[in-house]
Amino acid sequence: MTERSSLIKIIILQDFILDPREISIPKKVIEKIDFNKEIFFKFGAEKKEVNCTANDTEDIIYISSSLVDEFSVYSGMKTNFIINENVICIGPVIGSFTDTTSVRIASEQRPGTKLKCLCESNRDARTILYFFSVNDFDSENERIHGTYYNYVAERWEKGYFPIPDVLYDRGGGILNKQKGASQYIRETIEKDENVMRFNPRYYFDKWQVYDKLNRYDEVKKYLPLTIRYRNASDLLMMLEKSKTLYIKDRVGNRGIGVTRIVKLLDGTFDLSYFTKELFQERYYSFEGLVSRIDELYKGKNAIIQPSIDMIKVDEGNVDMRATVQRDGNGNLGIVACPVRLGKSGAPITSTRSGSKVYRFEEFFMSILNYPKEKIDGIKAKIDDFLISTYKAIEDIYGRFGEIGIDFAIDKSGEIWFIECNAKPGKDTVYLSYDKETIKKAFLNPLEYAKYIAGY
Repeated sequence: MTERSSLIKIIILQDFILDPREISIPKKVIEKIDFNKEIFFKFGAEKKEVNCTANDTEDIIYISSSLVDEFSVYSGMKTNFIINENVICIGPVIGSFTDTTSVRIASEQRPGTKLKCLCESNRDARTILYFFSVNDFDSENERIHGTYYNYVAERWEKGYFPIPDVLYDRGGGILNKQKGASQYIRETIEKDENVMRFNPRYYFDKWQVYDKLNRYDEVKKYLPLTIRYRNASDLLMMLEKSKTLYIKDRVGNRGIGVTRIVKLLDGTFDLSYFTKELFQERYYSFEGLVSRIDELYKGKNAIIQPSIDMIKVDEGNVDMRATVQRDGNGNLGIVACPVRLGKSGAPITSTRSGSKVYRFEEFFMSILNYPKEKIDGIKAKIDDFLISTYKAIEDIYGRFGEIGIDFAIDKSGEIWFIECNAKPGKDTVYLSYDKETIKKAFLNPLEYAKYIAGY
């Protein structure tokens, strides 16, 4: 599509008022229709031949009920409209593939923060946005029983939707018992070559990311030593290099699957990790330590890294989670860079573990008492690191709409990459930044989806 869309309101009329399969568009755009050719109406992957007439309104499309009776298009819906090669398009239709709990509580009128913020931001973007889980795919008819917010009724509702124009994959169906079904859903949606993916993947393998980024001169200087954990000899070799190590599940997130090991002067080992709470254990032999690690990572692939001598406050680790996104014109920008201050003794800084979160400038100015000139210099270095890393990841995997990038600064001021996230939750942004920044963080994905869909 070569031109940007217009905002319109949809009014659905019964077939006795409007002929079946008829669509009426404002006369100001009727000249874009070639009546010597077939005319189509497109809603997501659904495309139907229609008859087209003109109306005297500026921004209303009248649609016969028979055209949309299978799907959740409601009268009064405001969305985007464009005509492309005799195809009348509304939307774009965005399907957000997420977890079952998020979908369920939204349908109970108790949406979580992420869904609520997305739908609030969609008041500006005006996409046709729905959410679905692994339980919502109708494989026989290849349609989706989505949950959406009805802006006219001001409530969450469920209804059927077509395969979307854009798949916003938030990692739906990641539980072991769901993986077969979720893989089938992704493959079915993606077999339609017209479906755009917001991100080319919904997860990263930590080892693969490190291995591939290490080939980029502009990025490898930020990477800590990283090896795969295969057996006890790997752990022993790394303990000779550093007395404090981290073992990480290669596909874990939210701090789950991260274990810290500290070798003490008396030859014993402290082990700590976080699940729903912080666990700390002491092992008096290397063999006992290895046995426990093998138990924790049974059936999983893991990596080992030395501890970064990162900035600390009151013995709490300090790191950052940057939200880097593309906007409605495809331009890349750093939306926010919150600072996370972990609890004393905690191996991770995830908000789930009770860390405190600060706006970037607030932390360095108020907590560390850095002067503005020093903060500006640090921020410039961070910006270079984030953009270089983002572009390298895109070079490896393809174009992304957003990535969360975790990193730390050591006591000498050097930046160290920790990990990247293909489905950043934005919790840290929500907890630390102003309303305008929060809205931007949730609006950018919708505007970028419009951009890649041609709206």
